[in-house]
Amino acid sequence: MIDESVAGRFTLVEELGQGGMGVVWRAADGLTGREVAVKRVLVPADLPAGTVADGLARLALEWRALAGLDHPNAVAIHDVLEGGDGLYVVMELVEAPTLEELVRDGGPLPLDRAARIGLQLLDVLTAAHGVGVVHCEVKPGNVLVLPGDRVKLGDFGVSGLQGEARLTGTGAFLGSPAYLAPEQARGGPCTPASDLWSLGATLYHALEGRDAFEAPAFSAVLAKILDGVPARPAHAGPLEPLLAALLHKNPASRPEPPQIHQALTAAAEAPAVPPIPGQAPDPDPLPTPGQDLPVTAVPGGPPPFEALVKPRGLITETLSRLAWTLVMCAGALAVLSSALDGLGPLVLAPFLLLAGTAGLARSAYLVFLCVTGLLSRNTLEIGPRGVAFRRGHHSAGYTWNQVESITVVRRGPLRRRALLLCPLAGTPVADAPLLPLHLTGTPGRSPWFHPRTGHLALCHLDELQAAPETVEHHLQAFAGPRWQPAP
Repeated sequence: MIDESVAGRFTLVEELGQGGMGVVWRAADGLTGREVAVKRVLVPADLPAGTVADGLARLALEWRALAGLDHPNAVAIHDVLEGGDGLYVVMELVEAPTLEELVRDGGPLPLDRAARIGLQLLDVLTAAHGVGVVHCEVKPGNVLVLPGDRVKLGDFGVSGLQGEARLTGTGAFLGSPAYLAPEQARGGPCTPASDLWSLGATLYHALEGRDAFEAPAFSAVLAKILDGVPARPAHAGPLEPLLAALLHKNPASRPEPPQIHQALTAAAEAPAVPPIPGQAPDPDPLPTPGQDLPVTAVPGGPPPFEALVKPRGLITETLSRLAWTLVMCAGALAVLSSALDGLGPLVLAPFLLLAGTAGLARSAYLVFLCVTGLLSRNTLEIGPRGVAFRRGHHSAGYTWNQVESITVVRRGPLRRRALLLCPLAGTPVADAPLLPLHLTGTPGRSPWFHPRTGHLALCHLDELQAAPETVEHHLQAFAGPRWQPAP
């Protein structure tokens, strides 16, 4: 027994665990005689005193709000004590394995069992959000699973210090990076939508037996959360669309609790679904840019749709550029001749030679690009991972998690139909992980970027060998709610 007491009432018996935000003891209540859990908040030593005081005050307020929550799926909070050496919270002692331990020892959970656990987590999170408290640390290690699969969610209150103590002055990170929502990974505040993202990551772990964003290093995990796409789950069955929606990069695009409840309820009552054969963890879910295989594919997922670019399009564009090059050279010579009207042919000869050489070099370059473009793989790819376009030396490819919307618009005097992509707010247009964005020095005119609107036009539909209706059908199938039909 540890010879230490808290507030002269709770005698600390043994340490149960320690994490980034605190240490938990089993304790005996000297007044009632019952066993409880006592947690002392650990604060990084390099935080300013004022920051610590403000954070602890917010923690105390949140825990006191949770003390009145009285929810069957929340670890009950009995009291909050402010001692001379820190802040203590007295909680219900729950002796049960965590979801993390269940998956580690027994493998992925069946679909119906994971869905029932998810329903209970959603219920307690919705109740906490209703009293103004976000959890900020939803993960399998904080989910206690009692007999009969009754769930208790513990470790509430991290948000009181999350803004100050997630990343300390020495660079030490507090928390579990694999369950951080993208907005938290960028340093933003934790919100109810962040808890829902973490719920999705927790369900993914329960169903697959691994994290949605696995990587050997801390920085690589954050990079995948911000820019990567998780491998397609093999055991999710009807919950696969829900997991994809919960793990959306944009908080506003994640489903609301009623939608989540409906999907989880249906999955809890659904018959068992056999896993996808041959599905295995993908160590690097993003293919190497520029590879010959479709970059929009997901291992084990449905095959992407590919629409080839018409060869004549490259030739037509090259001839058009050649004509414009000749016109510009002729115009430059006419202006030069007019300006130097009083000079003889010998003086004009160097200028004529220079203009002619530049025109021939430009023409040769365009012909070279046209020939190499005809020999390369020119396609529009639409798949479960994202959308990409290759045309000669032009390219651009985005994952669906980077796309706010995609639609077809009519542009130009001929009212040609163009595929218009709107990147997610805060995503630089140049940040194209599937195919790096390349716009210059080619015979083609797509993709092209609109600086005023921030939109990217990938291609004209009439330059593809596929019918526009077929392209729109596959966009609707793969892009889901991001697809906006043309008005």
